[in-house]
Amino acid sequence: MGKREPPLRILLRYARVANVGADVLIDDDLDLPDKLPAKPKHRA
Repeated sequence: MGKREPPLRILLRYARVANVGADVLIDDDLDLPDKLPAKPKHRA
């Protein structure tokens, strides 16, 4: 509803658990993968 925004640290944790970039959680124009956690796009 756009009334509250989670702290950046929480978004980062969600992104790491889901194995997606934080931008996917922040940008409404980007879609989440169909299956979470997502497959990594690259190796570290």
